[in-house]
Amino acid sequence: MKLSRRAQLALTIAQEAGGILLQQAAMIQKSKGANKHINHKQNNVTGGKEIVTTVDRLIDNFIIKSLERTYPGEFFLTEESYKQTDTRKRLRYKSLWIIDPIDGTQNFSLFLLGQAKKKRQQSFSISVAWARNGLIQLGVIHTPVLSETWIAEKGHGTWYKQGKKPWRQLVMRANKSTRLTIALNSHERVTGENTASLAGHTLVYPSSLAYRIVGTTTGHHDALISFKGGSKEWDVAAADIIVQEAGGQLLDVCQKPLRYNKPDLINHLLLIAGHPAIIKKLLSLIQSKPR
Repeated sequence: MKLSRRAQLALTIAQEAGGILLQQAAMIQKSKGANKHINHKQNNVTGGKEIVTTVDRLIDNFIIKSLERTYPGEFFLTEESYKQTDTRKRLRYKSLWIIDPIDGTQNFSLFLLGQAKKKRQQSFSISVAWARNGLIQLGVIHTPVLSETWIAEKGHGTWYKQGKKPWRQLVMRANKSTRLTIALNSHERVTGENTASLAGHTLVYPSSLAYRIVGTTTGHHDALISFKGGSKEWDVAAADIIVQEAGGQLLDVCQKPLRYNKPDLINHLLLIAGHPAIIKKLLSLIQSKPR
């Protein structure tokens, strides 16, 4: 596995951040004071309220400071420290880092409380990506609890490892079975909304959107569908190139690839990821039947 200096640094920092997450989580669980570390914040993009933990902010700061030592003066678009007032400045940059310190914070907060017992609840992940001219050039996804890591760099393929196993290159192949495994948001699990068109397929609900996307590269599931829309660039940036370099696609409902460092950071449309043949099959299903 050959990586550029930039990609190797991103990989190292993501894995170190995973170690910090596990260490902090163990301390918080031992103290039995998890509620003190779980708060609500105002989303600087949508204006709504959402969960944040002290660990999210700690890891956000760690990743930025670690990258700044080697790449001073670069722009960092991150979930926890980006402000709307930065937009004009951000758009002047042709390249930037796009970071989600913990994707799947809601289930991470349950993990701190000792309530995330199922594997799908433990897929919260650290995402580090770098974009140039609106396109992702490298991406790393690391799941600290599940000990899975994906990395991709434009033109160099997608690589994956679990635990202490060696790295292996991923090349996606279409599942020819009539029954597919499709990853969805937990909202669909609770309400059953939007899923009528997927009758006959197996539905799974990992907690992290990034994990739901990259899981298509390993066969964890065959496809990702995000009916809801509303994801932000940091939710999907690293996962996007990981899928692309493995031979898959991440598209919106108009079958267009995503662009990054846009004035509007929100992905308003439905997203779908997987092997191109599977995407074609699923789009015909969800576009021909009412959701």
